Amino acid sequence: MMRSLWTAATGMTSQQTHVDTITNNIANVNTIGYKQETVNFKTLLYQNMLPTQQEETTNPLVMQMGHGVRVASISKNFSTGNLMQTNNATDVAIDGVGFFVVGNEEEQSYTRDGSFRATTTQDGVIALVTADGQYVLSTDDAPIVFDENILTSQISIDTFLKVNQNDDFKVSLGTFYKCNRTIKI
Repeated sequence: MMRSLWTAATGMTSQQTHVDTITNNIANVNTIGYKQETVNFKTLLYQNMLPTQQEETTNPLVMQMGHGVRVASISKNFSTGNLMQTNNATDVAIDGVGFFVVGNEEEQSYTRDGSFRATTTQDGVIALVTADGQYVLSTDDAPIVFDENILTSQISIDTFLKVNQNDDFKVSLGTFYKCNRTIKI
């Protein structure tokens, strides 16, 4: 009796994780760069019961009893989502694989959110930052900064980041062999 209750409990806790994941997906439906998550389940150990003999056959029937289910993994869907047109010249999107590299020289993070803006930092320099204030890094792994005489209206992103059509900056993109092993921060 207790074994059957324990088996049912494993199913309930696994389904709770499934419901939590679906709730998180729905809550982030309008979050830029959010990747949908899917729960993958695995069955727990099966136990062979004592074989029974049928009168007409010589082959015993082996019955198995399952011991429940568990969450094997929670995977992300890294396919390209819907692209949105914005009126911000510094907003970009990645159509395909890759992540924008953000952070600083010591610590890097990766994001799919291309809602960038030029802002004056505490040091008095104009830098390209993400919506949450992290520096957007160039291919040299340095924050992209601009001359102090540049107006933010003069900055636009085409294939390259352009300022006054004279300077080109390359925004760093990172890719991973197994994206599902990335950790949300």
